[in-house]
Formats: sequence, structure tokens, C-alpha cells
Amino acid sequence: ENNLEILELLSNVYRDQDMYEEQISILNIWLKYDPTNINANSDKRSAYESLGRDISSVDKEIWEAETSNIDFGLEYIRSLEQEENFEKIIEVCNELLIYDKYNIKVLKSLGDAYQTLYKNEDAIKIYKELIKVAPTDYDVAIEISKILVDMESYQEALNWTEKAVKVSNKKAKSLYQRAEVYFEIATSCSSIENELSHWTRAVYEIAWEDYRDALNSGYKQARNRKVWLEEQGLITQIGTWFQLEPKTEIKLNESPLECYSWIKRTLQKRKL
Repeated sequence: ENNLEILELLSNVYRDQDMYEEQISILNIWLKYDPTNINANSDKRSAYESLGRDISSVDKEIWEAETSNIDFGLEYIRSLEQEENFEKIIEVCNELLIYDKYNIKVLKSLGDAYQTLYKNEDAIKIYKELIKVAPTDYDVAIEISKILVDMESYQEALNWTEKAVKVSNKKAKSLYQRAEVYFEIATSCSSIENELSHWTRAVYEIAWEDYRDALNSGYKQARNRKVWLEEQGLITQIGTWFQLEPKTEIKLNESPLECYSWIKRTLQKRKL
């Protein structure tokens, strides 16, 4: 029974005959003597897939036989992601981080799981740890920004987006997220206005500029936002600048509205 070469041979014979139940029985015996054998575990996973069974149970067995094995753990996490079992992902990730606290893939999976479950503070904490390990991964900064927007922490959200823009060298995705932050700032602040001020129009236009640049760089998702701002007439108009003459710029840090006065941006009058 404990002759592993014979067990492997039998497993292959059953596999070739599509006798997966029998193959799994042989593989279970094999794994009893050699629980971390890569070939045996891979074959068992394939047999489960062929039978249409839940492969996460196999991945769980493989990882639990050697919980310090990061690759086994990540394979299990991938199965759990397909099942959308995010609570279990958090548990597995935290266990793996005991053995490799700076593993980028584990940290990313943990942060994503927290974010999916709307555990925003936990997600931000993990993403901040991740960006220390992978400082050039601007996607992480973007994710932090998205969470902070949801939390209405616009100033901090903008700071993280600016980091993404800088690190990515103005990649379209980061420009789009910066536009989203400005869009949300303007939408939030305009709710306290009786009439749309030139300050709000300026912030919307700054967002519009980023949507435009993102679109020009091939980020098609930006088109709808850009067109919507134009169609709704939310950016500056001829009348806006007529009322501001002779000014040809709007310095947001001069705004009397606290929700804008912290923004260190100046909008230049565009050709109208």
C-alpha cells in the first residue's frame, strides 16, 4: 500500500480510463504517506474537476497539510475567490502572513477581501502595508482612493490619487480616478448651493479635463462622464467668465467654501 511508485501508476491507469472515483481513492492513499506531493495533489484536483466537484475542498486539504506553503495557500485562495467566500479568504491570508508578512499576492488578496466586505478601515490598513512593499503599484493607490471617496474623505482620497498619477506617469486609469475624486467633491459641495457657483463649475471642469485626457489616452470608460458633464452644462460657460471679467482663471484656494478652499488647483479659461 505504501509503495508510492505503484500508487502513482494505478492513479494514472484509472485517470486514463476516466475512472476518477477509483483514481481519487488511490490518490488519497498516496497522500496519506506523502501529503504535500505536488503531482498527487494536482491529479486529485484534476479528478475533482472532471467529476464536477468542488475543487476548493481539495485545495483546502493541500494547504492544511502544509500551512506555511504560500503557493498552496494562494491556490486555495483562488478557489475561495470563485466561491466568493471572502471571510475564509481573510482567515487564510492572515495565516499565510505569519510565515511571509510581506507577500504581495497575499496582501493584495487580503485587502481585496476586506474591500469586498466593506470593511474599509481594514482594507486601507492592508493596502497601505502593500504599497510599502510595492511602491510602484499605482493600482493600490487607486483602490485606497476609491475607498476614501466612499467614506467621503475627499482630501485624503485626492492625495492618494495624486500619488497614483505621479507613480504611473499619468496613466489613463489614474487620471480617470483623479477625475472621479474631483467629480465627487463638486457633487458633494454643490448640494449646499442654491445655484451652481463658478467654484463648483471650476471643480467639475478640472474633472472634465482629466476625463478628456484619460479618454484621449484610450480609457473609453471616461467618455460617458466627459459627455455627461458637457451635456448637463456643469463646466464653465461663456456667462461664467463674463461675470468674472477681467479674470481668466479661478484659484480654488481662494474659494469661500471650505469644501473647495483646500484644493491647490487653478483653472485656466479654455477657448469657448
